[in-house]
Amino acid sequence: MPRESSHFDEGLEKAHQALLEIMDRVGALIQRGETDGSVWRQVLHALHKRVWDHFEFEERNGYLETVLQREPGLRHRVEELLRQHDELRRGLSDLIHRLPAGRAEPDYLVQIAHWLGKLRLHEIEENTVVQDAFNLVLGGED
Repeated sequence: MPRESSHFDEGLEKAHQALLEIMDRVGALIQRGETDGSVWRQVLHALHKRVWDHFEFEERNGYLETVLQREPGLRHRVEELLRQHDELRRGLSDLIHRLPAGRAEPDYLVQIAHWLGKLRLHEIEENTVVQDAFNLVLGGED
């Protein structure tokens, strides 16, 4: 069983690494107050692709299903995470749709920061649910 857990952890880590890199890039642009709309268009489209790819990877490769197989009591939390996938996708699409053609005003940067904060919290909760599933199972075997 440790081998399966290790394989699972490695896959999850890889899935998150690419997303975290673009999230950090967006965060750096917010911190420096980037207002160039063309920069934001490029970065938000890259973020959009990464978020879609990441969520599809999680949904199709069964990471959350594995959690439920290992610990069915986490169903409510997993269902909430899946619901958040849709909410986060819509929120990012809306930000891209409302992206100013020229200059991104400070209010727009605040909206991006708010959305990014939601994504970060979501990723933390996902990691926690996966860890809880494996810790509950592993802890129950002693």
